[in-house]
Amino acid sequence: RFFLYLHLADPHTPHRPHEKEAARLGLVVPEDLPEGGMEHYAPLLTRAAGDPEFGQDHVDALVPAPHQRWITDVYDASVATGDRWVGEFLERLEDLGLADRTIVAFTSDHGEELLERGNLGHGHALFEELVHVPIILAGPGIPAGIRSETVVSNRHLAPTLAALGGARLPAVEDAPLPPEGD
Repeated sequence: RFFLYLHLADPHTPHRPHEKEAARLGLVVPEDLPEGGMEHYAPLLTRAAGDPEFGQDHVDALVPAPHQRWITDVYDASVATGDRWVGEFLERLEDLGLADRTIVAFTSDHGEELLERGNLGHGHALFEELVHVPIILAGPGIPAGIRSETVVSNRHLAPTLAALGGARLPAVEDAPLPPEGD
């Protein structure tokens, strides 16, 4: 038995995607991109958002169109980099003969705002793109292809994984499991 927690920081600032993923997705860094990229623009946008008249015109004035495109493209390349590492991990489980007896949970701590409503980053609001994150379970005893519409939280993950492993976590059992087949 083992438990591995793998936290991939690739889709987080400072966004340094794997060069193969950047090339595969055609990521082009604008020559005039300020040092810091997203970190340069985030505080400017936060200050501008305090203006009651704040809108897309403000975003366009602060962040040139090629830089807006780069922001979404570098994020996509960073997500693809995370996908690359997850794929390598799953291949390694297969190589070790552990894939058919290992439960894998895939989730995220938060989403990211990429200029929606003129903001960058996370931790400042509860918009859908910030709080709607995946929780995907796969492995023995978990039916494939089932999608649940039940609202859950990452706090449900530990007791769910413990239960699937035949254990209990009494300190966090207030987190209910979704109903069977839901």
